[in-house]
Amino acid sequence: MKPEGGSNAIALIGPMPPHRGGIAQYGLRLHQALRNRLDATTFAFKRQYPAWLYPGESDIDPGSERILDGNVRYIIDSLNPLTWFRAAEEIAALRPTAAVMQWWTVFWWPAFALIAIRLRGKGIPVILLCHNVVDHETSSWKEWLSTSILSLASGFIVHSNEHRDLLAARFVGRPIMQAAIPAYADHPQPSRKLAKRGRLDLLFFGFLRPYKGLDVLLDALELLDDREIYLTVAGEAWEDCAATVERMRKAAKDNLELHLEFVPADLAAALFDRADAVVLPYERASGSAVVALAYNFDKPVIASRVGGLLDAVVEGETGFFFSPGNPRELADILSALDRPRLQELAHGVASYRSSHGWDRFAEAVDDLAGQVGGDKNARSRP
Repeated sequence: MKPEGGSNAIALIGPMPPHRGGIAQYGLRLHQALRNRLDATTFAFKRQYPAWLYPGESDIDPGSERILDGNVRYIIDSLNPLTWFRAAEEIAALRPTAAVMQWWTVFWWPAFALIAIRLRGKGIPVILLCHNVVDHETSSWKEWLSTSILSLASGFIVHSNEHRDLLAARFVGRPIMQAAIPAYADHPQPSRKLAKRGRLDLLFFGFLRPYKGLDVLLDALELLDDREIYLTVAGEAWEDCAATVERMRKAAKDNLELHLEFVPADLAAALFDRADAVVLPYERASGSAVVALAYNFDKPVIASRVGGLLDAVVEGETGFFFSPGNPRELADILSALDRPRLQELAHGVASYRSSHGWDRFAEAVDDLAGQVGGDKNARSRP
């Protein structure tokens, strides 16, 4: 049931700057878009991951600061259950229409399950915003934990038709909002310009993980052996990608540029600005903020035909598709492309960006919250 005296309010739960990563940036944009419509409060992490668990240098962006907004509360500590109880109590005190949790990994299962159970007990429905339904590196126990937290939700937000269909079959009758990640139209423009190189200047951006298929792109470039195609790989490499990193360092040459560390915003802007296209050779993907970031710079995307990428890229208008794990097909696409052809797609990218904005996305989230806020069965579900 809708909480007594509930106002036009939503509580968000998830990371915010200064934590690194696309999900924190996503959370900031969603918070801002919802604040333009209604009373939204975000309950963010004061500690996200313990240092021993995070595979990179740090999960804090040294160039970012906490959001100085009374509606952003840095409360949740991954290692302190008392903060989970506190977050649940403070959310309940707001009497929101619904609480929206960003869900992507079972590491957060204990905290999120406790918060969800306590909120449901107070009649506040929970919406899971699923960046992943299960972890990228899944297993039977991870799937079990994911299913248990999914079962606590009164509704879902997903970024791919694949996840929508999966949840619709598993949780019949529960409302699901499906939309591509809105384009990032507010990333700072570069303070410096980098000169374009060769016939094609390509960019692979983001954390290096095996499921992102970087080896497929490297294989495609080896098949082409075209000195006029340049590739920049920019992003922090996790330990499970050590073999790919070693391969690149051994093969490093003039047309392969590596930035294998956290990439600050200004350098990221310069790299996107220089690129002719951004390549996402993922083996699987629920969605990708890299696409949203590429569109901010009017850059087309060359992506594998998987998951949420199918919903975020329009063939021939904002980019091109190839079969996942198929370097030959990717090589053929790159061979047929040139800089003028890719520049022709800028208009399609700009059109997509204007029709897939955060304000429209926030409106749909608000509608879903209202829908589950009137769900009288929210408290009785398993």
